[in-house]
Amino acid sequence: MGWDMKEIMTIIACVTGLLSTIQVQASEFDSGYIGVKAGYNKNTPTSERSSDRVYPGMEIGYTRDVGKILLGVVAFVDSHSLSITGKDYGADFKLGIPIGKFMPYIKLGVAGSGPGSRAHSGISLEYKFSKDFSIVGEGTFDSWSGDTGNKNNKNISLGINYYFDAYEDLPPVVAPVIVKAPEPIIVKEPVVVIEKVYVPAPPPEPVRERIFVDKPVTIDGANFDSGSARLKPASFAQLDEVVEFAKLNPASYLAVVGHTDSTGNENLNMRLSLRRAKSVKSYLVKEGVDAGRITTMGKGSANPIADNETKAGRALNRRVEIDSVQRVEQ
Repeated sequence: MGWDMKEIMTIIACVTGLLSTIQVQASEFDSGYIGVKAGYNKNTPTSERSSDRVYPGMEIGYTRDVGKILLGVVAFVDSHSLSITGKDYGADFKLGIPIGKFMPYIKLGVAGSGPGSRAHSGISLEYKFSKDFSIVGEGTFDSWSGDTGNKNNKNISLGINYYFDAYEDLPPVVAPVIVKAPEPIIVKEPVVVIEKVYVPAPPPEPVRERIFVDKPVTIDGANFDSGSARLKPASFAQLDEVVEFAKLNPASYLAVVGHTDSTGNENLNMRLSLRRAKSVKSYLVKEGVDAGRITTMGKGSANPIADNETKAGRALNRRVEIDSVQRVEQ
């Protein structure tokens, strides 16, 4: 029985769609990724051209946490250019157990190209050494039986994976205490009489007025690509005004909150709104605002300001709001 690449990619698309509907808490490995690797291939029977050779490979996959385990799908290409099977491609289902920054997992699927479709399996250990990158060691095996006998590939490899949307283990966001400036107390100026000369007391210092307290600065959805957290240059002028405000008011803190419209899965909307808020924070920090003065939060579609049933309303709801606050001194 042979499986072509179209059938394999259809299976991957179906499983990916199913995983995206499951709402779970993300781990270090809950994301899409792409990886490159270098492997060592040993095959039987030994190729007339060669065997026991180093080869390059790459893969692209998507993994999702389901309870305490991780499920995923991955498509791969192994360039055994001097082996009996040549350039192999295929797809595997992936089952792992995340343990902090480590994850052991197994793979099971199919491999294609000559001499035909065949079972493919593997066992791996992955280590996340940064938010976006991991290193993975892997051993894989595939076997094919035909008229000419059994043909096997045994591979060991070491690779690097890059995660597109890596989950960042953030501390709980604690909303700052917002304290309104106290109402000024009007006290009649005392009058001092010195030899019938009236000397008024010095006037009180004026209360400094703060900006955008009641009306946050809004970075609307037009300043992001659809479904993306990357800021467009059109938003930089507004953000530069916030940077200037922060420099003139060193005692102020900034609360950055992301929002989306109601389209799509709410779990994905929560993640997208937080990523957009963090993109705004990254810009402010890059321009000189202390990161400790900025909090970020994503609220998904929970706080619409317009009707989500209309295109114009949804556009208004896709936004990031920046507010200035004061913390109570302890």
